[in-house]
Amino acid sequence: MNPMWMFATWLALTVALGCQQHVRPDGPDLLPSVLLQPSNAEALSAVLRGETALRLNDVPAAVVAFKEAVLLDRRSGHVALRLAHALRLAGSVDEALEACSEASVRGAPRWQVQLERAEILITAGRWPEAASVLSAPVADAPDSYYDTWHTRALAAPDAQAQLAAAERWSTAHDRNPAAWEALGMARLATGALASAVQAFDRAADLPSGSARAAELSASTLLQLNRHDEALQRLALCTRRYREHIPCYTLRVQVAARADDDPALDDAVDGLARMTTANLRVFQNTIAQLERQTSPGTVVRYLRRAVALRPLNLRIAETAAWTANRLGDTDAAILIFEHVISVDQDHVEALNFVGYTWADRNTNLRDAERYIRRALELSPEAPGIMDSLAWVLHRRGRHRAALDVQLDAVSRAPTNAVLLDHLGDIHHALRQYSEAFEAWSRALLHATERDEDVLQRVPPKLEALERSGFIRESTVTR
Repeated sequence: MNPMWMFATWLALTVALGCQQHVRPDGPDLLPSVLLQPSNAEALSAVLRGETALRLNDVPAAVVAFKEAVLLDRRSGHVALRLAHALRLAGSVDEALEACSEASVRGAPRWQVQLERAEILITAGRWPEAASVLSAPVADAPDSYYDTWHTRALAAPDAQAQLAAAERWSTAHDRNPAAWEALGMARLATGALASAVQAFDRAADLPSGSARAAELSASTLLQLNRHDEALQRLALCTRRYREHIPCYTLRVQVAARADDDPALDDAVDGLARMTTANLRVFQNTIAQLERQTSPGTVVRYLRRAVALRPLNLRIAETAAWTANRLGDTDAAILIFEHVISVDQDHVEALNFVGYTWADRNTNLRDAERYIRRALELSPEAPGIMDSLAWVLHRRGRHRAALDVQLDAVSRAPTNAVLLDHLGDIHHALRQYSEAFEAWSRALLHATERDEDVLQRVPPKLEALERSGFIRESTVTR
């Protein structure tokens, strides 16, 4: 590996991480970037991928990248700390604590390890343990260690002492938003939620305030069931800190919980405007909303995203498949119909809409037209052949459907869905032995992914056996 290339890459990472310290939305960055020096190019490449993933809000990908870096560079304690940080964001508390221990063994500065360990414990709600970690003496800590809000608020041995320390700090440095955040957290620890909101609001409203303080204020208001005030605070946050995605996401959660449709529409619009320029950010936002809100709220976000980016077909495709997976087939059809209006030769959209209409036994003429166009574009695709056979079957043209379906099955002889449909077509033609054989083969090849087939086919076979049309099966089930 070219040494100059390694140096240039390390320098680029150092600059990037140095800039990142000033914009992180999830609290102070505990790792001075100048100290992050993996000892080989492969480890450095993995770290770069991890940092890029964090900037894209793709925490799972960041975890994978930093784990790879830790394995590639078995000496760097700072790389292990970045892994701990990513694991904390992923909610993997035990693994994050293990990564901190590994960083300590590798020689990372104790004050850095203690700060990250405390952050992990705070994230898990284990305040007493965090206080114990931060109250331990540290010989090599720089001044910045003692200026950090969680150190001031938690270094004391009990909640009242923490509160007193935070009050002293906020009094001495009343223009320092970190001091007011510390006071808010200390008040939370003593159960004084209303006064914690006041401290967080003070931190957020200072000229040098942070979006994190506004987020903490809104989260606390939510605990107090003061939804309207939480929405107001988050609206202010999104106007002032336009790139702080967590405030937009939390605003959607609060509006959905308050059952306030106008506020939810406004919140969804703001979130969609912030997160649809980049496909990966869009996908990660979907995943976060799925964890924190209802399927209906997610679909509302998906539809707004498509409306805002009408020509971005990758956004639309992702939105349609997500809506379908969440059980809102109507929304998926609408989005795919929009895709077809932009690209009349979009095979997936044509096939999905056509097949879904056929399955619902509606719009059968248009369904056949869509599917035939998709098959013209992908003439060898057995799934699209199956769609055509199904719409022909629905339209009562069973003989034509059988010819098409036999061709599809010949190309995918172990596809349980295709075999199930073949059995239905045979049954419609009163070819009961052939129907029994096709359904039996469908069960034989069905996997866990074919849940619908596993539910549909056994009753069909039992009914056929009871009918007396089948005396013995030519296929062992």
